[in-house]
Amino acid sequence: MQTLAITMGCPAGIGPEIILKYFSSTSRADIPMVVAGDINVLKYYAAKLAIDCSLVPWLPENDFPAPDNCIPVYETSRLT
Repeated sequence: MQTLAITMGCPAGIGPEIILKYFSSTSRADIPMVVAGDINVLKYYAAKLAIDCSLVPWLPENDFPAPDNCIPVYETSRLT
């Protein structure tokens, strides 16, 4: 099965606010989606925007989380 990776970070991708709002406001597509970026940045913006979601570290060999409020994150950096 194909996987859609959404890169986080301007100008190389989509900002964390847009990613969080998309995942929290729409039902999932038929294709699995994963965010490539820093999970701590997503956590910061989720708290700031009061978006209730579960950010789950993800690796290509892992299965996708089932619940709709889970956002799988392929961690490409670790900012604090």
